[in-house]
Amino acid sequence: MGYNLKKISKQVQDIYSGISFKLSEDDRGLYMQASARVDDYDDSIFVNIKLYKNQVIYMEFVFDQIDKNLKNYELINRFNEYSSFLKASITTRGDDDIDYLVLSVKVLDGVNDDNAVKNIDFAFGEVVDEDTVKYLLPLTKQTY
Repeated sequence: MGYNLKKISKQVQDIYSGISFKLSEDDRGLYMQASARVDDYDDSIFVNIKLYKNQVIYMEFVFDQIDKNLKNYELINRFNEYSSFLKASITTRGDDDIDYLVLSVKVLDGVNDDNAVKNIDFAFGEVVDEDTVKYLLPLTKQTY
């Protein structure tokens, strides 16, 4: 059947009313983008939520630029060993091929609109979870 994408985006916007989401839509789904400030991290986080019509949710939390080096990959591996939900990576973006620290999650079992909203809310909660912060801070200190 598929999600009611507009209903989900409205509920997410209601939960996170302090974040101004930019919405866009195409034949594959609805996309929500915003910049969010989190006290635990030194810079804003770019949030990218993709709600696909085939009931897949893909979320990215993009931090600042980071260098591809052994130390950072070791920190990423340590984070990924800890986190079973969010996965850290260094992702190249944009026309200038800039490398960014990115946390991502793909949710395949949203089942219905309410569960989709709960999964999105859970992902936001994981980013600010005390244990996540403990393992992520060494990585965010490498960003610039």
